[in-house]
Order: sequence, then structure tokens, then C-alpha cells
Amino acid sequence: MRPVTFPSNMPMDTPQGASRWLEQAVREIELASQEDASEVSDKFTIGDYTPTYTLNPASATATDVANVLATLLTDMKKRGRSRGA
Repeated sequence: MRPVTFPSNMPMDTPQGASRWLEQAVREIELASQEDASEVSDKFTIGDYTPTYTLNPASATATDVANVLATLLTDMKKRGRSRGA
């Protein structure tokens, strides 16, 4: 797997910008390797976050986007939202 670099030059000061950043971040994870997405997510260490399953692009903050991304990666590591760690 190659190193993952998240987009850093994308404006996130608008809902559309935050949505585009999240889309690009997820795409970067997908493109990082030919491995299964669950195997890729296993390589991430997730720190403190608030599990978040809803993202409103009209009012999302950088913290909201980070929480959604952390939740997504954590669920991928568990192989699904309702499975154990």
C-alpha cells in the first residue's frame, strides 16, 4: 500500500468544499492500494472522535467531516456498522 495523502489545498469553508474534500479523501483511500477497502482501513489508527453518521453539507464544519471520516474508517475496520471490533 502506498502512503495516503489527504487533500490539503481544497477550501472547506463552504458546504460544497467540505463535501468535495470528503469525497476526495475517500477516493484517495480507495486508490491507495489494490487491497480490499477493509484491509486498507485496518492500517489506520483512529484517535478520539464522535461517531457521526450524518453530514449536512450546508452546515458541516471540518470537525464534522473529520468525525464522519473517522466513523467510516472505524466501521470499515469492524467490517460493518454493527459488527464487533
